[in-house]
Amino acid sequence: MMPDLTGNRAAFITTFLQDDSGTLNTLYKKALVLARLQGHLRSALGPPLGLHVSVANLVGETLTLYSDSPAWAARLRFRIPDMYRIAENYGFGNLKSIRIKVLRIDSALSQQNVKLVLSEKSATLLLNSAESIRDERLRHSLVRLGLHSPRPSRA
Repeated sequence: MMPDLTGNRAAFITTFLQDDSGTLNTLYKKALVLARLQGHLRSALGPPLGLHVSVANLVGETLTLYSDSPAWAARLRFRIPDMYRIAENYGFGNLKSIRIKVLRIDSALSQQNVKLVLSEKSATLLLNSAESIRDERLRHSLVRLGLHSPRPSRA
């Protein structure tokens, strides 16, 4: 007997996801586990490294991660020992191997317009350092950089 599709579709989908005997439930639970692990990894690795890792799959004792570039993948490989500890701290202690693969995403889609802002303290340091530089071009460059802060102050 087919369920009534005319009612609340969200409730209908929820019943499929929560049906312990169904394939969808198995996929749903695995997706939740992978999302939870990804959140823990990203949080523990911190920015910027955590922003460039995605959990692809967890099969048995092997965790597969994706990185968006070869450079970030190399940085992640250096942190594999840390990732074992992170996984163990969050209940994934049975890992025996971590694989990191590069999955390039179209750069137009992956680029976020993130404007980097120079802190006021850094701007002040640049401006103060510029005062003691004898090379005219270097001093001018440091001053220009120091003025990129929202409120640079000359101390």
